Amino acid sequence: MADKGDKSVSRPQQLLAKIKGFFKGIKSEIQKISWPNREQTLKQTAAVVIISAVLCGFIRVIDVITQIVVNAVSHIF
Repeated sequence: MADKGDKSVSRPQQLLAKIKGFFKGIKSEIQKISWPNREQTLKQTAAVVIISAVLCGFIRVIDVITQIVVNAVSHIF
């Protein structure tokens, strides 16, 4: 009958080895990423800010129009 104590590596050591392997994998994947340079980051940030402002304005216009229509309809009844 095999004894559980016959393992050459203890359970905590196995867990630690798995955790180390996980973080080595993360490091390997992060090194494969093509990070944008400063100019690309600034251009993309500007695009996000501009698009957000345009959408905000569009939603505001729709809101005002809807408010006018609802007020007009509510005054009829």
